[in-house]
Amino acid sequence: MARFMIDKYGVLEMNRAEYLKQGMIVSQTPLGEEFTEEKPCENGMWVDANKANDEIKLYSAETEILGIVYTAEKDFTGWRPALKHFAQKKGDYPRVGILNVGDTFTTNTFSYDFAGETVAEQWQELKDAFEAGPLYLAPTVGEGAPTVTAEKPAEGPYAQVVKLYTVPAGTPGIKYVMMRV
Repeated sequence: MARFMIDKYGVLEMNRAEYLKQGMIVSQTPLGEEFTEEKPCENGMWVDANKANDEIKLYSAETEILGIVYTAEKDFTGWRPALKHFAQKKGDYPRVGILNVGDTFTTNTFSYDFAGETVAEQWQELKDAFEAGPLYLAPTVGEGAPTVTAEKPAEGPYAQVVKLYTVPAGTPGIKYVMMRV
């Protein structure tokens, strides 16, 4: 699996997020050591949001509380636009929403079994797969970006891709709805 080619970091648009109304937000828990300068925490990642761990971790087989990172982009230099230029690493405090069935997001934070080496080639592969039948997202152990697959997961959390779209930063992305958490 490979990450969808993007310029810098993932972007997330919350189309419908129940956790905002319910207050199911984790915001005072630091990122674990898995998040480094080379593999930072990006908006749109699915993470282990169990506060009892005393840190936000990557998804694992033991994950009981699945969350999505939606930290407001910050740039203290004032020299670059914030969208797609923002990520966090160990010790930073992300904002994580606890996922619910029906939550809907648009993002470019996902992985897929891409053969193409350019954004245009990868986007065409994704369009062809979407037109061939339904696509789903499922978390992958040790990865923050959920994986797009044509096979509906038999167990565990998953979402269904409802539209190929554009993220707020103006780049290609997908719109999906949570089906099971």
